[in-house]
Amino acid sequence: MRWQTKVLVVVFAAVFMLSCTRTAQAATNVDNCTVLNTAGETYVLTQDIPNSANTTCFNITASNIVFDCNYRLVDGTDTSSTNGIYAKAATNITIKNCNLTDWGYGVYFDTVYNSTLYKSNFTSNNDGVELMHSRYVNVSSNRIESVNDAIYASNTSYSTLAHNDLVNSELGISFYSTSRNNTVSGGSIINMSSQGIYVYQSYDNFFRDIYMSTASQNIYHFASSDTVFLNVSANASKITVDAGTVYIKWYADILVLSNEGAPIGSANVTGRDRYNTTVFSGTTNSSGQLARQNLTEFHQNFTGKFYYSNYTVNATAFTFYPNQTYANITGNGLVTVRLYGISPPSVSVKAYTSALAETDMFKPGRLVRVRAHVTYGFGREYIFNATVIIKDSTGAEKITGEPMVNVSNITDGYIYEYNYTLPGTADGLWTINVTSSDAFNRKGFGLNKIAVLPVTFQIKLVLNSTSDSIYVPGSGETPFASLTTDEYALPDHYYIAASSGDALKAVVFAQLNPISVFTEKGASDYAMGASQRYANSLAFLVFSRGRWTTINNRMPSVEKNEFLLSPEPSFGFGLGTSYRMKVIIENSMINLNKTLAVPKGYSTLIIEKKGIVGVCLRLKRRRTRRTDTSGS
Repeated sequence: MRWQTKVLVVVFAAVFMLSCTRTAQAATNVDNCTVLNTAGETYVLTQDIPNSANTTCFNITASNIVFDCNYRLVDGTDTSSTNGIYAKAATNITIKNCNLTDWGYGVYFDTVYNSTLYKSNFTSNNDGVELMHSRYVNVSSNRIESVNDAIYASNTSYSTLAHNDLVNSELGISFYSTSRNNTVSGGSIINMSSQGIYVYQSYDNFFRDIYMSTASQNIYHFASSDTVFLNVSANASKITVDAGTVYIKWYADILVLSNEGAPIGSANVTGRDRYNTTVFSGTTNSSGQLARQNLTEFHQNFTGKFYYSNYTVNATAFTFYPNQTYANITGNGLVTVRLYGISPPSVSVKAYTSALAETDMFKPGRLVRVRAHVTYGFGREYIFNATVIIKDSTGAEKITGEPMVNVSNITDGYIYEYNYTLPGTADGLWTINVTSSDAFNRKGFGLNKIAVLPVTFQIKLVLNSTSDSIYVPGSGETPFASLTTDEYALPDHYYIAASSGDALKAVVFAQLNPISVFTEKGASDYAMGASQRYANSLAFLVFSRGRWTTINNRMPSVEKNEFLLSPEPSFGFGLGTSYRMKVIIENSMINLNKTLAVPKGYSTLIIEKKGIVGVCLRLKRRRTRRTDTSGS
């Protein structure tokens, strides 16, 4: 109701001023102390008034008056109970641009309403400004120094004291005798000998944005209710509270930034004091700022001070981990909360066998169970999906962005699965890429590689012909005595041969994917052999006459896959005309003259002596004795 009354009064006054402005004559000049009694008149002082002996220099007895001192001096004789400017029972008074010195009261308002005093200087008066029984008075932008009471208000309410500088006096601002609902803002109170601010038997007054620097007592409080001092630079040790409660508060600007320093809008912010009481909450704007907060450093009553710091400021935002910071409020400050961004979904890709044994090595034709462990720092409910791309060893995509199936929940995430069967011709290092999207369309990526190792096919021929010489293409001929155990990964041709005299033994890979040839030396025997990938394997065991050149001459047709096209392919001849022999080893079986099938796995081939053949008798007997041990 009080506020409504204020509004009605102000509006009425404004309308009245407009009406008067339309009909008012030119300003009235005054050059000496006088009574200002014409309602709606503007008075302008035209000259200084020094050492006036008047009890009251200017007495305002009508409403709606403007008195402009025009920066002239209005000087008294430093006598108590005298008034530079006095107004009583008036409304809508404006006093401005005055220099008032040596009065008991520079300006004295008694029962004045809706009036203004501004841009004036007060020096060496007993009291600067006296407000008695007044309402809605605005005292602003004045300088008051070398007085007893700079601004004294008794039973005065709903008034504003703004941006006044009070200097070198006894007491700065005083509220007495049920002065209430007044606001003091801006300006300074410097070097008071008694108190900077004095509140006595008054209530609901508010002080803010005041710079105070005085060695004396900063605040004295004997009030019937609480008084708030916001951004008032009072010395905490120079506050006396005999009744009521004083609250010392400061501005706190809350800013929420990412770890990289970018502002975070729409962040939810909550502040709690040391007693875990929520004192503010809100949402940041696009600049990462929360509306300015007024936080209490301490309150003080007659029993002592009670501090509210440290404050805890918590902030949360989508796609960020929650965080908090602590603020010790002892003055105005910026409180910054930094949030670390939640990364897009974290994706870990693993490969499993059909029996769910984790591995990164597979054989062609096998089932690969691709599983992606996808987690998200803000909870699994924000994970949108997972898709998979599978590339072969050449980089060609075999599976392109296929959706994976959610098969299990894990902490803050899911396990997704995709089953893929490798082709029978698969080989080399394959790549599995998994992409997972969150609800904000951010993507996380995971990668794994699997080695596809084809089944290898190996022929190892063990011989006891220790007089043999062994030939490795590209390395040359080595006698048994100098033979080493070694592997040759890149020979000119993939065969290995041994000969003694005219007896030739060899292992030949005919085509496709050879891996290596090797030799091994024992105490009285040796082994030679070759390895290649199992798929489409084709190999020859050679037992014939000749030397390694016999094999070498045949290799062009072998490597062109033309050798078997001959009606009766041979490296020379077999074990005699009755027992000519050709051994072909393919990928699924070993056929000996198409009468013996050997399945996959390790097999042993034994060649036995079967008799004598013509002119070859001597040679064959010697060679047979040396080769009648088993070959595998």
